[in-house]
Amino acid sequence: MIAITRVAGKPHITPRLDAMWHRGIAGTESGVFEFFESFKAEISSNNKIRIRSGIGMLQGRYFAVEPSTYDEVSIGNGTQGEKRIDLIVARWTVDDENNTQDGDWHVIQGTPTTGTPAVPAYTTGDLDAGDLIADMPMFQVAMDGINLTAVTPIFKTAISTEAARISAETKQMFAAAGYPIE
Repeated sequence: MIAITRVAGKPHITPRLDAMWHRGIAGTESGVFEFFESFKAEISSNNKIRIRSGIGMLQGRYFAVEPSTYDEVSIGNGTQGEKRIDLIVARWTVDDENNTQDGDWHVIQGTPTTGTPAVPAYTTGDLDAGDLIADMPMFQVAMDGINLTAVTPIFKTAISTEAARISAETKQMFAAAGYPIE
């Protein structure tokens, strides 16, 4: 057994232990929580997408865009007469040499085509198994020629903390007793 919430006299909680706890609380592997603006995406130009505030979790590792702010992500130029699908992923990277981990937005550019564009591959990775990169697909970006035409969210929505606190059975029990919970 590993005692996680203990006083050890030195740092002892690893990202892996922290991620295990987060998964247990959230009951999910990866997803976006229903808080703030849940990473609402907006096209701001033919090469820029704004990602609004939100909280997400990739294999138990949390990432966020703070309330009342946004991140701006740049997309590569389109090609006249061709279509393309890009992916915006939340990418978690591990640098064992420097003993660091970090998360950031990453764009995976698709292949331009005159036919039907394919969604590009991404790195699934298993951080707990020692992989150094793991991607969580967040948005598909459609390019038609030089125009950025759509940004479609493709992430899983995790259970909100509020919804997780009160189960459906508990709500039904209170409603049957004449005390409905909204």
